[in-house]
Amino acid sequence: MTKMIAFDMDGTILNSMPVLEDLAVNVIVEHLKITPTLAHRSYRYTMGKPFREQLEKMNPDGEMNTYIANEYEKRHADIAPLFPLAPGVNKKWIMSLGIPAVLVSSTHRSLIQERIKTVHHIGLRHIGGYSMGHDKKDQLTGYLMAFDVRPSDALFVGDTESDRQCAASLGMEYMNVSVENIVWLVNLRLGLEISYGK
Repeated sequence: MTKMIAFDMDGTILNSMPVLEDLAVNVIVEHLKITPTLAHRSYRYTMGKPFREQLEKMNPDGEMNTYIANEYEKRHADIAPLFPLAPGVNKKWIMSLGIPAVLVSSTHRSLIQERIKTVHHIGLRHIGGYSMGHDKKDQLTGYLMAFDVRPSDALFVGDTESDRQCAASLGMEYMNVSVENIVWLVNLRLGLEISYGK
């Protein structure tokens, strides 16, 4: 029986991934001088990880990585408040789940402060964010302890291979969704009423 549900933020609860991918690709192309096609491919391959880690995979030991990551984070902060919630995600839906619902993110905590205003009012119990030495796995571990829930009794809802691996490493069930179908799939998985209308 599922006793806690954890949601990834970007691409799951928030419809932000197309914009974030374009932003990352623009910064990568501008500073690493690689083609947009290669930048898109590299970004998608490492999606779900903090941007600094993504850069290290694309440009190991690159002298410009810190500067590039800072530039990305600066531009990211400018657009962060603009991301809409996924269709159907609202306080009524979160409350209908009937179990603690939490949020994890590979986005740095400092960048999600504005987004917290968007997602906090929908009833999520706790909202995490990346900081050095505190990744999604650490955030999930903290939530499991806080709610006294075994990993096997928790569900992690995300949108990347990195999210799936994170859940597997903890022994949590994982569900891959997109912003378009999150409400329908989560309701189906939890045995809740499925609404076909708005």
